[in-house]
Amino acid sequence: MERDSKKESDYYSSILKDRLSKGKLTEEPYNLLMNEYPFVPSCFKDLLENQVFPKTREIMHEMKEDPLHFPDSTDHQTLNLLFTMIILSKSTKILQLGTWMGFSGLVILDALSKSDGEGNKMFVTVDPNDLQHSKAMNFFDKAGFKKLYQLVTFASESSEAENSTIKYSPYDVIYIDSAHNDVQIIKELEIYFKMLRNGGLLICHDSGDLNGLPNSNVRKGLKEFIKKNHVEGIFFDKDGKKGWHFTGAFLGKKYDPLRG
Repeated sequence: MERDSKKESDYYSSILKDRLSKGKLTEEPYNLLMNEYPFVPSCFKDLLENQVFPKTREIMHEMKEDPLHFPDSTDHQTLNLLFTMIILSKSTKILQLGTWMGFSGLVILDALSKSDGEGNKMFVTVDPNDLQHSKAMNFFDKAGFKKLYQLVTFASESSEAENSTIKYSPYDVIYIDSAHNDVQIIKELEIYFKMLRNGGLLICHDSGDLNGLPNSNVRKGLKEFIKKNHVEGIFFDKDGKKGWHFTGAFLGKKYDPLRG
């Protein structure tokens, strides 16, 4: 029987939506998906290609030809996770650390524009590199998202970046894809986690078990931070059971420490 990618993707989204509505993210529904529906990771590319605006898709293909683009800068699975969760959670304010040339930012903006959330929408993205931000701005504007974003051109751990981003808080989603080491991500979380609303989503790229590769300790830093703070979530791994892209990802939810 021919596979129906849309039905498969809708099923995946319904599982995540169910967990969001119940206020808890655990490995149980994800493991269920991977065990009973092993097609889920392989259909992400189709889902993303089919759901973004045609102009967004056009710009994404243009970005792939840019000299700054490199394979796996953000994998399709993580991009689709971002896209899906922004829409399902009806997010209106999103913070990203690590713009690069704006590939993931473009997907975030597309999803943000489709979100049914109430209030003014804003995407804030932080990166110290002027050249990268210049390219990102060009791509965002060409895609038609000129009024939906703010670029913060400072190092993420700087006081300037903190002061420039806190004025838009609280955020519904924080996405981290910056320096890939445990020290950096702990510093970033210590600064920005307080800007995430209770019930907001924390999504991190490059958090798989990368077996000690250089700059691959995001997972270590995340686990250390989670132990001491009000976060629950799941790691998306590269092993056979979970079948994720080798770079991995993390999806977490900030909970109210006063809840029962």
